[in-house]
Amino acid sequence: MSWGASFEQALTNFKERVNSPIVNRFCALVLEASRSGGTIKKVFTATSGFMEEMKDMDKETSAQMKPYIIIIYAAFAVFIVVAILLVRSFFAPMQGAPQIMGSASVGSISGLKDFFYKDMLVSAVTGGLMAGKLGECRIAGGLKHAIILSIVGYAIFFIAIPPSWV
Repeated sequence: MSWGASFEQALTNFKERVNSPIVNRFCALVLEASRSGGTIKKVFTATSGFMEEMKDMDKETSAQMKPYIIIIYAAFAVFIVVAILLVRSFFAPMQGAPQIMGSASVGSISGLKDFFYKDMLVSAVTGGLMAGKLGECRIAGGLKHAIILSIVGYAIFFIAIPPSWV
């Protein structure tokens, strides 16, 4: 503004340089309020109060979503435990005794292992993306959750149910 630019132009330039969601909201509010009339001091005071409330609401929402992220991780852990129990305690003994099943076939144990590995990866990726959407309000934020779940799930499966190619 000291170089001859108007208040609106200076605020618009600031908004474009910073390019932050909070700054964009703030600048839009201040510009609209200044266009409609009123003193700038009152506009800044009211807008800063509103922005504080928005920041508090974002924190509160984030805190309320944490239990749901924990539920996604717990559901993934339950899936891992059930899959391991099924393969080790149910399908592996049935593979050795085909006469129990009669004409029904359990299939190869390696095929079942492959199925559970693929299912684990699908569960990890979808669960991670949901956790990101809930925790950070964007799906891209779930990539870290998806990677964590995939690595942990694969490591546990690799130890408990070694893949057929090992």
